[in-house]
Amino acid sequence: KSDKAVFVDARDTEDFNRGHVATSYSLPSNDIMFKQDKLDKTLVPRCQGLAEAGKLIICVSDAGISGLQNRGHVSRCRHVAQYLHELGVPKESIRRLQGGLNRWKRAGLDGIMGDTRLYYAGSVITKEALDA
Repeated sequence: KSDKAVFVDARDTEDFNRGHVATSYSLPSNDIMFKQDKLDKTLVPRCQGLAEAGKLIICVSDAGISGLQNRGHVSRCRHVAQYLHELGVPKESIRRLQGGLNRWKRAGLDGIMGDTRLYYAGSVITKEALDA
C-alpha cells in the first residue's frame, strides 16, 4: 500500500479481475464511454480527495502506449486520466503508467494480484508477438 500514489486501472472489468496492481481501483474506459450506469459513482470524488491530500493518481492500462506509438490511437489510461481531470481531479495530480501493467510485470515488480502473464486487450501476448 502506497502513501504517495493511488492506482486507477482503465482496463475492462474482466481484465482487472484477471490481474491488477494490489489496492488499485477499477474504472474501465469502455464503461465511461458506453456503460456509465455501471460506474462506481464514489470513485471520482474519492480520487479528488486523495489528490487534494497530496497523492498522485496513476492511471494504468495493459501497455500505456501514447498516440505517437499507436498511429494516433490513445490508450485506455489516457481516456481515464482525461475523464478524471474533466470531473475535477487536478491535472498535476494525474499520471499515466508508461509501459503499462505489462512493463511492470516484465520488470518483475511486486504488487500484482492474479495472473502475471502479459496481456493486450484481453488476450495473452505470445513470445512471438513480443519478438516481432
